[in-house]
Amino acid sequence: MGQGPSDLNTSGSSRRHNSQPAANMNYQSSFKIPEEERSPPYVPMNGAAEHNEWDDSGVPVWTSSPETQDGSGTQDNMLPQNPFGYDGARPAHATRRRNVILFGETGAGKSSVINLMADEEIAKTSSNLDGCTLEATEYSFTLPEGTPLCIFDTVGLNEPDMGVNTFFGAIEKAYRLITSLHAAGGVDLLLFCIRGGRITSTMQRNYRLFFEFLCGKKVPLAFIVTHLEYEVVMEDWWERNERTFGEYGIQSVAHACITAAPARVTTLAGKRAESRSALQTMLHDALSRPSTPYVQDVRGWFISTVDMIRSFLMRGLPVSFRRRDLLMKLENRCAMSSEEAQQLADMLARG
Repeated sequence: MGQGPSDLNTSGSSRRHNSQPAANMNYQSSFKIPEEERSPPYVPMNGAAEHNEWDDSGVPVWTSSPETQDGSGTQDNMLPQNPFGYDGARPAHATRRRNVILFGETGAGKSSVINLMADEEIAKTSSNLDGCTLEATEYSFTLPEGTPLCIFDTVGLNEPDMGVNTFFGAIEKAYRLITSLHAAGGVDLLLFCIRGGRITSTMQRNYRLFFEFLCGKKVPLAFIVTHLEYEVVMEDWWERNERTFGEYGIQSVAHACITAAPARVTTLAGKRAESRSALQTMLHDALSRPSTPYVQDVRGWFISTVDMIRSFLMRGLPVSFRRRDLLMKLENRCAMSSEEAQQLADMLARG
């Protein structure tokens, strides 16, 4: 994988490859669902469900039980028609909460992306650069078709290499993140939020940190490309630049090209609506296959992750490295035993 930046094609003059209207071109996925694993299509039933009341959260209150084809009258597998367009049988796995890590450099627009996906202001946006690598904030909401999500908004690298202070701070944050992911049941999806621009060495290191080190190359990854509001057709950006990602060994199962501009920018209301639809469609596609979340034993997961971070993101520990300080942090902040702390300290000191 190369280390230097690569200019991506940001020109808006790309010729469109099909005649679809712009509103339908903001999303394209290489993630294919085998025919046998797809949810069955909606089949109209006799005695269809009726609802004439809605609760405060907008959920329909059923006034008569829908009947299934076999007459069982089970309504749990039915979804009422909704504006997002999903109508029919609910997949058996749809009720399980999915855990998603959203990561990227500061300024990529992660908080705005969360608010756009949730269709409400649940994440505070900020332009400051505070935040330690691997520090995470959790947000929960439900997609329009009924899948509950827990988003781990996680601070990525803002520089290609870690200094000693950044590294020691990341140790504690890594332990907290891994503990939270383990308690939540593992990781289902990685979302890499990037600005439409060029591939940098920092972007490549973030990809390795989360996809390779934290998730062992076993969690599907999707791109969210932001700041594309001035593209005539936002999807054109991906058509021009997809090959460049492959040349750098950066792979994804899906993507969404969007603007995350705030709602107060009324001139971009149309593109915000396109972007919200693109994000929700991408999430539905990427999460619709039955899968097993990636999870490991907390201590083994933590030790292997930290050792790989040290090996690939640091050029050896400095002379000022104090083993005693590291042991205290591992034992006091990361709840490690003295033996475990010494084991990790030995691994780090080997360089």
